[in-house]
Amino acid sequence: MQKKTLAIFDFDGTIANLQIDWKKLKKTIGSIVGLKKEHTSFATQIASIRKNNLKLYIQKIKPIIKKYEKEGIQNVTFNPKIVKLINKYPKTAILSNNYKETILTALSKVSLNIMPDIIIGFDDVSNPKPSPDGILEIIRLMKVNKNNVILYGNSWMDKKAGRLAKVKTILIEKNNDN
Repeated sequence: MQKKTLAIFDFDGTIANLQIDWKKLKKTIGSIVGLKKEHTSFATQIASIRKNNLKLYIQKIKPIIKKYEKEGIQNVTFNPKIVKLINKYPKTAILSNNYKETILTALSKVSLNIMPDIIIGFDDVSNPKPSPDGILEIIRLMKVNKNNVILYGNSWMDKKAGRLAKVKTILIEKNNDN
């Protein structure tokens, strides 16, 4: 079996565990815009608001999400198994539905010697996971063949994005014991 040259990692729940109360965040946002409970992700719904009502997104929604993410960074923990794994690949990327600023701030809080080649956050894509767009953009920017890519994540969104991008995907359990 050929060794993969590019590993793409989800951030929250895979590399790190941000201490975000997602239920409370969704309830707060839902009280402003009314979120659907159907088979669509929170990130997809927020991206739709961003696309269709930029003013509402910038003035109300984004500041709330950033506040929750900023609070979640305060007690961030990292998954040591994944941190070790990151350094085994020649090329690495982070693809997350968190804001890039959140990821960079969390990474800077500790000296783990992790700095991926590319970080794509929620603010960098029009269509967040479970869309494959972020994965395909990373593949394009890194100039690698899909067959040489592996995606590590922890959610159905990661699994679906990997399947749609046609890359090998491995789901890991969230590390709660660190």
